[in-house]
Amino acid sequence: MIDDIESSTDQDFIKKLIEKNGFDNVEDFVKAIYQDEKLFKKVLSSYPKNLRDSFVNQADSNTSTYGDITVSDAQVIVRPDLYRKIRIGLGTWNFGDEFSDYSDEMAYNILENDPDWQSDPKKAKIVSKLELYPLKMSYFQNSSQQIGDGFINLPIYNKMAIFPAFKYMLQSDNGKAIYERMNKKGNEIDMLAFDSAVKVGANQQQYTPYKEGVDNLDDMDTKSLKQKSDKSILPNDDIFNPGGKL
Repeated sequence: MIDDIESSTDQDFIKKLIEKNGFDNVEDFVKAIYQDEKLFKKVLSSYPKNLRDSFVNQADSNTSTYGDITVSDAQVIVRPDLYRKIRIGLGTWNFGDEFSDYSDEMAYNILENDPDWQSDPKKAKIVSKLELYPLKMSYFQNSSQQIGDGFINLPIYNKMAIFPAFKYMLQSDNGKAIYERMNKKGNEIDMLAFDSAVKVGANQQQYTPYKEGVDNLDDMDTKSLKQKSDKSILPNDDIFNPGGKL
């Protein structure tokens, strides 16, 4: 539609359209259309139906390649303790000393142990300095799997972006259930990965927090995330099912 306004052969129609909507020139008119959705819809409705359909079809064609994007592609969430250990192993975790006003360890302990840190300006300032950036990592393993009386080598390759899941980040009902389950003392789950993080060797018996036949956050089965701490995370447990039924 914008292209038509700027280069239409029917300049009389465009001139009337601009004046009708209270503008003096094409430039201001086009700028306003970009900024005002109501004006956009009003102007679009002023066109004949065949042209409106043409504009919509062209827009759909131009944006079709962006319609099937997985925003969580190759993402993994890990509990804070594992994120801390990885950062320590990489040498990117600051412990400070007794004279330090700040350290990553200090900020981490506030985040994990003080539920009221956001209402304390001093603690909030310390936490604001902690860089919780995602970790781009890969993992490869040759896993021996028994099939009948024999064994086969199953290669496993994960390529992922690891995000820490701190309690303050997970405030929805599903988020709280995930945090509590991942950090259940004595029965922790260090990592939850989206399928797309597993490039080779996906486990067909893998755990899923979804009800059967659904795949969106609104339909997560939080019952599976509230298992007692003596529940082992094994394929035969009732929180595991290849079809996702929990």
